Amino acid sequence: MAANEQKGSVVRSMAILKLLARRQDGIKLKDLASELGLPSSSIHRLLQVLAREGLVDRGDGQVYRAGPGLYHLAWVVRSRFDLAHLSRPFLHRLWRAWDETAVLAAYNPASRKATVVDAILTSHPLRHAIDAGMEIELPWGSLGKAILAFLPDDETRAVMATASVGPLSGLPLPPKKFILPELEKIRRDKCAVYFDPNNDVAGVSAPIFLAREEIVGSIGVTMPSVRRNRHDFDEMAAAVRQAALELTELIEFSSKS
Repeated sequence: MAANEQKGSVVRSMAILKLLARRQDGIKLKDLASELGLPSSSIHRLLQVLAREGLVDRGDGQVYRAGPGLYHLAWVVRSRFDLAHLSRPFLHRLWRAWDETAVLAAYNPASRKATVVDAILTSHPLRHAIDAGMEIELPWGSLGKAILAFLPDDETRAVMATASVGPLSGLPLPPKKFILPELEKIRRDKCAVYFDPNNDVAGVSAPIFLAREEIVGSIGVTMPSVRRNRHDFDEMAAAVRQAALELTELIEFSSKS
């Protein structure tokens, strides 16, 4: 298919979805074609593609409506915008308990990276600079690895295949024979623990899910490694896991309300 034809199909598909999103009662094929000023045959072909993806539902009499996939997609987008608001109490709880920087990161499937959505900085003068909007490479650090461990296998392979060097160490990614067992342990523990004294960074993070299935991000506590021994990391890991679990449950509840 030529590039212009592909572009035209995308634009027309978006126009169909926008129209269906506004028409909760549905719309007939001929009326859809009339409103968009396109041949019915072209609209019908695009509707079949959208229906296979669950974005469109067909009812009786060639009436088309927004499908469950479109509603789910809308929720995913909305949840990412609401994530900062929902997570703020949990970040405060972790920050109050440890007085270390509490961070929320959201996964971006398009870039296969995470973005810092919110952070409450430690009161200690010795701290790492973490700002909202900062991008995180997934193979390094607890926040990234807590996400990487729960991605589908094909996405995990893609992340590792395109990884360059560590943002702090400048070293290449270790071989898979070392990384894969670490990711398996993170899946078992529901928590990623990171300690790198050479670059003075340590952290504990846990995954956040949509409906306990799709990974949406991670929440955790990070600090300079020189303060690692001041804290009980088992206790910290338990607190971070609990915060992630409660936040996941809150996201699930919000999606149904």
